[in-house]
Amino acid sequence: MKYAYFNPHLWCEQLPIELELVVMCVMAKYS
Repeated sequence: MKYAYFNPHLWCEQLPIELELVVMCVMAKYS
């Protein structure tokens, strides 16, 4: 999960498209 904080965009692209993951990705990008 640490990787999300350093590279949110790459992290999102590598994970499957799921509602919870999308929300986490959006928060990571905009927070």
